[in-house]
Amino acid sequence: MHWLLDVVFKDDPSHYLEGKGTKNMAVVRPFSLNLIRANNAMGSIKTKRKVAGWDTRFLVEILQQK
Repeated sequence: MHWLLDVVFKDDPSHYLEGKGTKNMAVVRPFSLNLIRANNAMGSIKTKRKVAGWDTRFLVEILQQK
């Protein structure tokens, strides 16, 4: 999982180095990664993340998964 977070979310060069932002992102990134993984659409995790940023309908689809 660390490799995916590093590659897909660019976790290591992140600017969240201190304060509550670091702790918040440590929760948000794996949570969002699991939501993206659960989606059955074709494509890599990186591609799904990009498409979710571009297409609001796809983002809503990811967020409304059961």
